[in-house]
Amino acid sequence: CENNKDSGIAYFNSAGGTARQNVCRQNGYHGIGVQGQAQPHLESNTCENNQQDGILYRESAGGTARQNVCRQNGYHGIDVGGQAQPQLESNTCENNKDSGIAYFNSAGGTARQNVCRQNGYHGIGVNGQAQPQLESNTCENNKDSGIAYFDSAGGHARQNICSGNRQYGIYIASTARPVLYANKYYHNRKKNICNEQ
Repeated sequence: CENNKDSGIAYFNSAGGTARQNVCRQNGYHGIGVQGQAQPHLESNTCENNQQDGILYRESAGGTARQNVCRQNGYHGIDVGGQAQPQLESNTCENNKDSGIAYFNSAGGTARQNVCRQNGYHGIGVNGQAQPQLESNTCENNKDSGIAYFDSAGGHARQNICSGNRQYGIYIASTARPVLYANKYYHNRKKNICNEQ
């Protein structure tokens, strides 16, 4: 699915089903877009060099994204906004111009055992009122922070590894309220945790 003006694969309304081992690249918007109340299972897809996001979730979308590779996209590897609540498991999000995984608005769900590395900003960025559960992810060698919380964001970050990031292992803005538990930090350039509260 390549060189489309919009997305390589798109789910709308109450769509479901499985997308497995597809290559979605060089599309005008996203590699895979999931909107409405769609709940697809996305497994082992490669989403690369898309102008915006590798995988996009919006509105009340959900489902599972497992073992996908999202790299070298113009925005984020995986972008979760609206009230979307996907389960993100064992994906690799690398070399994206913005963040590996980004949460916005009132998004939530779980990100577990993902690798977010060498992204232009953060490994995982949590914005707005988003409240994701971040568990056992590896966020390494990102140009800003491993995990960063902004605005009124919260949720839990548990047993994540943040290493070799150019700024902080975990950054928490003054208005954000995440709960951190048993995370590990190695060789972050400025500081392991920067808590502006």
